Amino acid sequence: MSQALLEWLHEYGAPAVFLLVVLENMGIPWITTPGYAVAAEIVRSGRMGFWSMVGLITGGHMVGATGAWAIMRAGENRLSWFFQRNYHLDQAYRWLCRWYARRGAMTLFGGRLFGQIRPWASLAAGMAGVRAVPFLFWTALGSFAYSAALLFVWLAGVSLWASAPHLRWLLIVAFFVFFFGLTIYFAVRHVRNNRGGQAPPDQCALPEGESRGGE
Repeated sequence: MSQALLEWLHEYGAPAVFLLVVLENMGIPWITTPGYAVAAEIVRSGRMGFWSMVGLITGGHMVGATGAWAIMRAGENRLSWFFQRNYHLDQAYRWLCRWYARRGAMTLFGGRLFGQIRPWASLAAGMAGVRAVPFLFWTALGSFAYSAALLFVWLAGVSLWASAPHLRWLLIVAFFVFFFGLTIYFAVRHVRNNRGGQAPPDQCALPEGESRGGE
């Protein structure tokens, strides 16, 4: 599968990279890694400039993320009605809304920077009812920062991999620490900081007598 994907990426180049980024941001995880490898190759070969490729990848992020957010916003009432029928799902929905109400900007920006949550970050934002302007602004800013940083790391890594074979094991370790370490650190920090904290008011609750499902 990976070999076939790489061959497809090599054949179609930048448009294929764009499509993979769009699909990842609509909820399909782990498919952009080979895309960045091909993107770095395209830049190294001179077929496309660094910032042009960053712009293309950022555009893919925005198309996929905005599509996922819009789908969830469009179905917000029906989804919330569905979740309300299950206690655990309803609690998760309310927690999600509270989280975005308290840390919306940080969550939108941070959600673009971590591969473990990025595929579903826009779906969650749409479900939580995040408004269009802050969603688009923070998503664009985070996507641009992430795209530029990761493409730079890929280019530097490819150069170091080719010029210093004895350091390849160090590159592999550094990749896994960077990929998983930050996420684990912030998750543990959040749990510690919020242990025993009081939950804010329910931002998703409707006035008494109204149904979130519109029925």
